[in-house]
Amino acid sequence: MGIFIGVAVGAMAMMLIYLNLWPKWVLPKIYFDRQFSTENCYVGDHVDFEWKMGNRGKLPISWIRIETELPSAVELDGGSSHGDQWIEFKSIMALGPTSEYKLKYDCCFTHRGYYLFSDVRYETTDHLGQRHYSGNLPDKSHIFVYPKLRPVHELIEDSQVYNGNREVKRWVVDDPLIAIGSREYTSTDPMKYVDWNATAKVGKMQVKKFSYSTERATMFLLNAQTKDYFWEGTEHDLMEQMVETVATYVSVNEKEMESYGLSSNCPVQEGAGGVMIQPARGRKHYHRVFRALTQMTHFTYCQFEDVVQYNIKHNPTHTRMVVVSGVINESILESIRIGMRKGFEFELITTKKMLLEWKDALSEIRTYVLKEAACEQ
Repeated sequence: MGIFIGVAVGAMAMMLIYLNLWPKWVLPKIYFDRQFSTENCYVGDHVDFEWKMGNRGKLPISWIRIETELPSAVELDGGSSHGDQWIEFKSIMALGPTSEYKLKYDCCFTHRGYYLFSDVRYETTDHLGQRHYSGNLPDKSHIFVYPKLRPVHELIEDSQVYNGNREVKRWVVDDPLIAIGSREYTSTDPMKYVDWNATAKVGKMQVKKFSYSTERATMFLLNAQTKDYFWEGTEHDLMEQMVETVATYVSVNEKEMESYGLSSNCPVQEGAGGVMIQPARGRKHYHRVFRALTQMTHFTYCQFEDVVQYNIKHNPTHTRMVVVSGVINESILESIRIGMRKGFEFELITTKKMLLEWKDALSEIRTYVLKEAACEQ
């Protein structure tokens, strides 16, 4: 009898030791990793979404449940509705010693934005089911979802110019990298362009004749205010349509290798000023502009006329200014007129309502009209 009691006490002691040591041996060995197949995508793109749950320890885990919240803009198999802002994801699995469990999904984003995913919560028990353990597994996965690119004719009414001159100025300068011949020297020509071989053949001083190149930068000025007064709120569809319009034109400029920049009265980070990206080109610049467009909201940092005046002051006069605004007022128009008097070329993309309301005042500005149903397609 004494032996039996001793064995029972020993077993209970071992069980208590095991229960106390199990979380120290097992829980620190659990790891979680969540990855997307790309750092950025466009609205509507399908992206591979892979989860990895593993156990680096030598003791098995009979079961573990993980759960997390995903933005409602994510279309993902296995997610259930959990309000307007989030969807809830849950999964239960068993992990053997030094094993890894993978989940791979095809996901799609329905709205642009910067998505930073929250930590994953887990719940598990020891093998005897005596104690429950829970905690968070850190995760820093994120993705930029760029605005959807649409054909221009889906955004602008027939791509027509309703007002102003259709002609586009081309600013022509010599390109010193492309020599197409020679001509007779004049007193205004720099000596470094003298063509000594041609001079020896002709017997008169000759200089190299260069081809011409066209260099024109475009600044896209986006007004985040969509109603006449700030306290009236915002028109979400109009804001999305304007962002998509700028994104489409930026993509066209990048393909045509023309410099472009972006300026807006909308801050993309809390506590920051408005967007100001100087004209440039290249893939790095392209992603910088698109990441700014991705994070734009209807909140404004300053009046839009201040943005126009700032760009007039800090850009050369051959810069093409493309204003995208759902709201027109006298202050904005006066800022545009000041820029035009200084030699800037302005184009305005706005709604048909604004065009009809300010038709006389817009007669000298090249104006394009946004399609009313573009965002509903």
